[in-house]
Amino acid sequence: MDRYQVLEQIIKTRRSVRKFREEPVPESIVHLLIECARWAPSATNRQPWRFIAVTRRESVEALERIIAARIEAIADQAVAGGQQDAALKLKAFGHYATFFKNAPLVIVCVAEPYRSRFTREIFEPLKLAQEAWQLENVKSVCFAVQNLLLAAHALGYGACPMSLPGILAGEELKKYLGLKAAEEIVMVVPVGLPEGVPAAPGRKEVLEILSWIRPTKN
Repeated sequence: MDRYQVLEQIIKTRRSVRKFREEPVPESIVHLLIECARWAPSATNRQPWRFIAVTRRESVEALERIIAARIEAIADQAVAGGQQDAALKLKAFGHYATFFKNAPLVIVCVAEPYRSRFTREIFEPLKLAQEAWQLENVKSVCFAVQNLLLAAHALGYGACPMSLPGILAGEELKKYLGLKAAEEIVMVVPVGLPEGVPAAPGRKEVLEILSWIRPTKN
């Protein structure tokens, strides 16, 4: 295979894995995953990311409890406000925010504030600094996570990008992990040897999602 074919095969056979075997992920594999992640593109090459690899079972369970408690609190508020149906659905949906508890490795992907010459000289004077760093740091971390996911698959491991933990319990998780106030949890990525491989999901055809603005013919 040429390089494109190898890459295409890795991309097309990667799956979002939510069930894992118990075998631990070697630290050498974690280093390989982060090695690939750190080569992702980032705004003005600020590399506004860092990664927390959680393998201690007690800590993984603590993260799960924090999210579950937050879901329960949000549901209680919804019930108090007369939104019983939404509360029930949130509790049922909560599994998608906590299934990482079964993984031998959980990588918390953190975005640091985006700071550059452009924020100082352009965005801050124009009162756009907050919007700029929120967009730029999240964008950059997502690029890094994609590299991590593809690397995990190429190494025979399963993984799944999860944004719900940060959305539902970001502040509580930050406090537990000792993060700075300005840092944000963008993704939580469980990693492990897959317990089965999910079927390939459907994809829109290229012609459904591609449009052209071609040169005008004379």
